[in-house]
Amino acid sequence: MVGASGLVVLSGSLVSSAVPGDVVVLGPGLKGGVLRFRWPAGGGRRLCVRLVVEANDLRPLNQARVARMAPKPTANFLAASGTDRFSWRRALIRAVAPHLQGLEVPKLAVLLVLLGEKEDDTCTERRWSHFDTFKESGARTRLGVDGNGSIGDPGTGKTQLLQALLGATGFACWHLKCQDSESFPRSRARRRVFPARLAEGNERLQDESLLSFDVEADGETVTVEAMLPQERDLDLISRLLAESFMETLQPWMLPEQLGLLAKAWNWLVFEWERQIILAALNVNYKKILTAPSLRRPIGWQFEGESLALLLVARRGNGDQEAVAFCELSVLPPDGRPPDDMLSTLLMVFNKSPNAQPYLQNFCVAPAWRRRSLGRKLLGLAEQVVREVWRSDRLYLHAGGGKAAEVLYRLAGYEATGLAVEPTSLHMSKSLEKELELQDA
Repeated sequence: MVGASGLVVLSGSLVSSAVPGDVVVLGPGLKGGVLRFRWPAGGGRRLCVRLVVEANDLRPLNQARVARMAPKPTANFLAASGTDRFSWRRALIRAVAPHLQGLEVPKLAVLLVLLGEKEDDTCTERRWSHFDTFKESGARTRLGVDGNGSIGDPGTGKTQLLQALLGATGFACWHLKCQDSESFPRSRARRRVFPARLAEGNERLQDESLLSFDVEADGETVTVEAMLPQERDLDLISRLLAESFMETLQPWMLPEQLGLLAKAWNWLVFEWERQIILAALNVNYKKILTAPSLRRPIGWQFEGESLALLLVARRGNGDQEAVAFCELSVLPPDGRPPDDMLSTLLMVFNKSPNAQPYLQNFCVAPAWRRRSLGRKLLGLAEQVVREVWRSDRLYLHAGGGKAAEVLYRLAGYEATGLAVEPTSLHMSKSLEKELELQDA
């Protein structure tokens, strides 16, 4: 490799092309690598290509046209960085990949940089018109082209553009695909969830045994790992929540004896409830979806400040399935549920200075119950609150039936006597003893 090195980070719709934690290999003749490298022949000439992955469309970022064509954040970034490409590199990596170690790919990718040198390193004035309406077809670029490209979601020719630009520098792209399969739970597509062990704040966790453990299922040993869900996982989580709390839908359901009419009506009721849950999830996790972190939210749940924890079971054949879920946020400890209008108004007007950690939407998939997954997930949530958030008490509402109340009482939760609704029991648990032991 003559004077060239590479740095790969994947983001946005490119996330599914590499699992967080994968190692990206750049090197000549390395079989099985993510990228396979060869240096171009032709007098040792060096070519420079920079790819900035940000927008939802395909646009050149030439300096002469950046003010009109680039998204405003990109334009401001390029204007502030000037022509110092090393400054560009450092700023981008600090901004979007703070956990990057070596060639590890941790998620949130924005940058694919292939380094090289040439006497004139400035961007030439070029329209790149053959990429403006780029389709996933066989369009090609000429050797020796030097410029910037901004690419994004499916349909913008991302894959072909990457291959063309890599080809212009003599790189052969062997495994750089964008898979947009919507069948996450039991497919062999690469998972979109983000491992909790790689999230910001994980270094504070004293016991990592709850982040990954084995359980017995259907006569085989299955590995279960704690994850932070991403945007494409919310549809799956909404279905998991709706199926786990079917008792709330029973008053609206028709008896199965009515045949097809009941089947159609019950499906509509279920889908209506699921869509409501999905809309709420999109609001609650607006912040965590862009920056995976275990740290305590600085705002309210309705502002997109919640932490979601998802347990994913991975079988030996590669199949994956979401098996348990919970949400951590902060809420005033007055016994009111998160959807209470008065409580929301008090939070909007900043009248709740004593907000405390609150657990909600705690559920285990019906087919995966009685395997201690509930206790494992509850223990992980308590560990995050105690060790990462540094709080000494966790609150919740036990509204999922008698089994949920029994689970919480066995785990040390006690009724606060502040429940506003008779159908749910407001409970809390002191984590102070465990916190004191760790501080000692």
